[in-house]
Amino acid sequence: MKGGSTLGDYQTFLAGRIRQAEVKRAHGDTALLTELEATSDYFLVMRWLWTFSIVGGPITFIAIPLLLSGLSNLLPNSIMNPLWFLSRGAMGIIFILFLVAVFVGKMGNAQKQ
Repeated sequence: MKGGSTLGDYQTFLAGRIRQAEVKRAHGDTALLTELEATSDYFLVMRWLWTFSIVGGPITFIAIPLLLSGLSNLLPNSIMNPLWFLSRGAMGIIFILFLVAVFVGKMGNAQKQ
């Protein structure tokens, strides 16, 4: 993608990548392939964004901090500090994905009206 692209260009690019991954995951299953063919780009991107937000949220905001808290008794601080930093980075990425899902959802609803 080059600079100055619109949100629609990014959505089309992302939908193409997701569609490629879904085709590989289908392994020639005709029912999944026909369902994927009938799915719009907007719905495909929204499903991906919400799935990653809903699944990734509890993992990054609950499971990883609990795991790191338990490991803090076993591992030295020189190892724990980078792990906590990476955990916070993952939390930020998931939160940004959630915000993008909300933004794109609001934009899609505004375009439908």
